[in-house]
Amino acid sequence: MIVVKTCIVALAFFCITCQSTKAHQSQLILHSSCNSMADGLRYIKAAPASPIIPVVCSNGFTMLNPALNLKQYLKYFKHVQFDTNTEFGVAHDCKECLAKNDVVMDEENFWVASIHLDQSQCPCYKPSISVSFPVFKHSLPSVRESAASQLFYEQAARNIVFLSDEDSEDTETVVPSSCAGLADGSQFIMPSEEVGEIIHVNCYQGWTVLNPSLDRETLPSYFTSWLEYTDKVVGPSFDDFATWRQWFSAATENTEFSLSEDCTVCAPQPAADDVR
Repeated sequence: MIVVKTCIVALAFFCITCQSTKAHQSQLILHSSCNSMADGLRYIKAAPASPIIPVVCSNGFTMLNPALNLKQYLKYFKHVQFDTNTEFGVAHDCKECLAKNDVVMDEENFWVASIHLDQSQCPCYKPSISVSFPVFKHSLPSVRESAASQLFYEQAARNIVFLSDEDSEDTETVVPSSCAGLADGSQFIMPSEEVGEIIHVNCYQGWTVLNPSLDRETLPSYFTSWLEYTDKVVGPSFDDFATWRQWFSAATENTEFSLSEDCTVCAPQPAADDVR
């Protein structure tokens, strides 16, 4: 398992909430998923502590589309969990959710599909049950109008808050390029704006743990080549004689490398010639 460590300035976001003097007039009920909801653009709240996100309901599935509001989705993906009876699907070009049976869950029923901001593919899910939560209308996040206009849905909920790209809060969303300054555990980063792909990683004391099992679809885009030697070991293709620094396209001369035996913790190691 490859571990990368770089430095970056972390940005903090400051939020202000206002209390309504007429709470009973500004509340609405949101479902935790699209199980029994009509197809269309909707808001959901998956759990009491989960952020509200905009989704597309399709055939009873909840279609996740981070392009609608990246800031909210990055919060949502950090703690999303599913029961063992959850059905999964995939929507090619984010058009329609179709069942898919090869989704792999970890020991804690944790699943995060790759994030495709170009809307070439959207993950879908349908849990065994759906519950409801009351929320304040002023807490509803905005939806990027340009992203929503590319989707295939017949109607939108009347409470959807559309904003242009210039006014959208996503214009201020900065995705970290590494784990420097981030809390330990599951995080999402974009190592290179040139590649432009967001990947799911583990963070440990500033180290970025690249675990293919967390993001098998997107992670290879950050390497010069990608070959699975076994079901647990990947590396450059046989005609790619790259060092680690050459192999990982987002690496700089200041990048440190190490190995994590359990893909959760790591520590500095003496640099071998093929690591330089």
